[in-house]
Amino acid sequence: MSEIPADITHDQHAVRRRKLAELRAAGFITAILSNMPAAKLSFMRATGSFDWIDEFRPAIFSCEYLLVKPEPEIYRLCLNKLSVDPHRCIFLDDVLQNVEAARALGIHAFHFRSTAEAVSALNGHWGLPVESLKGGLS
Repeated sequence: MSEIPADITHDQHAVRRRKLAELRAAGFITAILSNMPAAKLSFMRATGSFDWIDEFRPAIFSCEYLLVKPEPEIYRLCLNKLSVDPHRCIFLDDVLQNVEAARALGIHAFHFRSTAEAVSALNGHWGLPVESLKGGLS
């Protein structure tokens, strides 16, 4: 589960897409759990410029469920759609309150402020196969 940072470039999206594809190829399920406003989501879908969102199953947007992070119900919804127990899930978010809410439900959660921090956590703490991300983003 991951939030979509609003300030990343098209090139960064491309790199992240490749690296997330590597995780999926290694057998990991990737999901989006986002508080994106309805107007922004509609624009993204209408322009087709963010078709990469379809690569995530599930992709849960708070505006479509009338739930928002850090409400526990939206995390439970995502876990249900993933069909996983909280302890088998890793959640990354740039908002500490959202991370704390996920942890309260038993989800392994990491607060990040940069892609480099997220990569470090995934590689170092959880040992996930994202080594190649280190050179791709700062």
